[in-house]
Amino acid sequence: MKYILSLLLLLSCSNVPQRVNPKYEKLDKYLDLVESYEKGMGSVAILKSGKIEYTRHFTSIEEPSSPVYRIGSITKTYTAVLILRLIEEGKLSLDTKLSKFYKNISNSKKITVEHLLKHRSGLPNMTSQSDYLKYFEEQVTEKVQIDRFKTYKLEFKPGSKYAYSNTGYVLLSYIAEKVSSLSYQQLLEKYITSPLNLKKTFVYDKYNPRTSEVKSYEKGAVWEKSSNTHESVPTGAGAISSTPKEVAIFLRAIFKGELLSNNSLKEMRSLSDGYGLGITTFPYNTKKAFGHSGGIDGYRSIVGYIEEDDLVFTQLTNGMATSFNDISIAILASYYQKSFELPQYKRSIAVSDDILKKYSGTYSAKSFPLKLTFRSKNGVLLGLASGPGQSEIPFEATTNEDFSYMRAGIKLKFSDDGKNLDFTQGKTFKLKKE
Repeated sequence: MKYILSLLLLLSCSNVPQRVNPKYEKLDKYLDLVESYEKGMGSVAILKSGKIEYTRHFTSIEEPSSPVYRIGSITKTYTAVLILRLIEEGKLSLDTKLSKFYKNISNSKKITVEHLLKHRSGLPNMTSQSDYLKYFEEQVTEKVQIDRFKTYKLEFKPGSKYAYSNTGYVLLSYIAEKVSSLSYQQLLEKYITSPLNLKKTFVYDKYNPRTSEVKSYEKGAVWEKSSNTHESVPTGAGAISSTPKEVAIFLRAIFKGELLSNNSLKEMRSLSDGYGLGITTFPYNTKKAFGHSGGIDGYRSIVGYIEEDDLVFTQLTNGMATSFNDISIAILASYYQKSFELPQYKRSIAVSDDILKKYSGTYSAKSFPLKLTFRSKNGVLLGLASGPGQSEIPFEATTNEDFSYMRAGIKLKFSDDGKNLDFTQGKTFKLKKE
């Protein structure tokens, strides 16, 4: 699940990693810094030829020693496997029309299962709609969601181009339940978790969380609990919880023919505009990984399989105040013995309300596509970008003028009088207070 710009020091013996391989010593140091500077919490794993070669849990608060995380949009890969298995059983086909199940959704006669799987349906992304933030933490029924989807107008002709849409994967999970007469959780158990003996992979339950599941957090002055999306909202687009090890086992099993036929795997990895059936690719140097990434509430996730080396890497986090991508690069660099830089963190400081109030207001520039509005709350500077689907994000201060939101690589530098702002996210823009 995605938003635009989306947007404590406690070390216990259980969190100290076992240093079994010298090539991961620098990665351990990297994650030690993340932990000691309170920059994030999560777990990583490297699976080589089906065996765990490295695993590490790092945290800034007290958590279970073997935590389970919400994996966000990596759920889509699981949903794609379920749909392909149902196709293998003759209950669906890639050409099955959406109108067979939902006649009143716009242009449903022209939208196929394959379009939904490949984000080529033209249906708007539900998480980008203006009403999404009003209901995402509440339990919703299929009828309520379908009534909402009926109001959506197509953004383009089905099949004509790619546009990421969680809406399509919610529909796919409903379709899978209809043709199988099983719930999404039952489908997950039948086709994936039972065959692979995965004990910590399941559909999240907001009202009855398991003891091993961890909450997600956002970093302001301190770590604070993030929003908590009800699992009925994303369903097959983002409702699964798991561990790095089990996500890695699942992804490898797909490519090793343990879950799908050769024909289904061929269909799955056939990319259009960089996306296949619930799967994509991303590069590392000359290598190519098949996998998926995700984000829901304060959770972030990524899993990738580098086929030529039979290697899976997984990173699941429940709180990030640093670059998620840089940690992923450090994981792969460690395995391939490539150089990478350790982070140079600065301790955050408290800034007085009088100073924060100078920065309250709206900043803009002709060269910058958004307006940014800031306010202070409980000693924290909060920022909000203009446009639909935005949410406030908290910034950490390292000086009275310098703030950052490293989860998105954003840095702010205010002038002493608060009238000017340098906004940096890869490129620096000079904004003025309106």
